[in-house]
Amino acid sequence: MKTGVTNTTLLSSLSKSIKLDRFIDRIINDKEQDDIWTTLARACNATATPLSFTENSYWIDAFQKIRLSLQLPNRYQLSNNLLNKKHKCIETIVNDKISSSKFLLIQLDGWSNIRKKIIDTGTNKHSATYMANIIQEVIVEVGHEKIISVISDNAKNMVKSWEIIL
Repeated sequence: MKTGVTNTTLLSSLSKSIKLDRFIDRIINDKEQDDIWTTLARACNATATPLSFTENSYWIDAFQKIRLSLQLPNRYQLSNNLLNKKHKCIETIVNDKISSSKFLLIQLDGWSNIRKKIIDTGTNKHSATYMANIIQEVIVEVGHEKIISVISDNAKNMVKSWEIIL
């Protein structure tokens, strides 16, 4: 059975579409490295990957096999530079959306991260008074005329905070 395409024809068309530089590792310029590190930081954040993975010899070996000239960021660079930069970018987007919204709903509950661990909020206890102050600060910050609803769980501190606010 003849398909009409010979191996020579197929090889010839492939060689025209594939460039040799795809197979040669070259030195990564600063912009390309920044793009790679930013993408890596976003992936770490989205998957709750420990930032120390970039210092693990198995991960280093794996990335070296993918791209020999790639230098992985260390955990300090990830946490203090890349993730902070991304956080500021997202914070700006969120603040712009809040500012441009006609109506807002405030929803709050206990604090936990993606692994369901409690997030430290500093030395502040989640007392009714503290929570009432935080809720009032948010309402004042965004503008009370925009708030159409505030939703919380029915923990004792939250119930008491509503008594303080109202």
